[in-house]
Amino acid sequence: MAVLGVLLTVALPLGLHAIFPQVFECNYKEEHNSKVKVWCKQNANDNDCCDGYAVENISVAELNRGQWILHDQKDLKKFSVTVKTMATEDEGIYWCGVLENDQVIEKLSEFTISTKPPRNIWDILRWILMSIMLVVTFTVTIWTSRKNRVEEKTADLYEEFPLHAPKGGAASNVSQE
Repeated sequence: MAVLGVLLTVALPLGLHAIFPQVFECNYKEEHNSKVKVWCKQNANDNDCCDGYAVENISVAELNRGQWILHDQKDLKKFSVTVKTMATEDEGIYWCGVLENDQVIEKLSEFTISTKPPRNIWDILRWILMSIMLVVTFTVTIWTSRKNRVEEKTADLYEEFPLHAPKGGAASNVSQE
């Protein structure tokens, strides 16, 4: 799945558009299980406000004329929003959250959604390099720990069965009569 994501991300600057559907996950606490779930777009004029949808006691809801699907998985304490397609005017910063008793949204996550490809190669390259660095780090760590275990076992083996050369050379083992 991650490889597919990297391939799709690398393909974007080559003249393609953003790939849809996209799934955005929002984890919440146990006490948020029964609260109203919110998916909204941040207001362009006020970064502390958003306009969108509030969904209560529904495990699956279609939003924005069926373009988005909210799926609440109470057993996993998360809800996800699948964005099937997105119009240019719908681009922006989206929040997922829960509606508190005082009608204030507790923001759980924030996502920037765009139909445009990344602006420059660094937007892609940094994630590829980060992935490579993680793989190299884990590989070196595993290799080093295995190498140390083999060296320890070898040292223990030599301590258990020491090799000694006979005193006075090979002829000293022969008895002289």
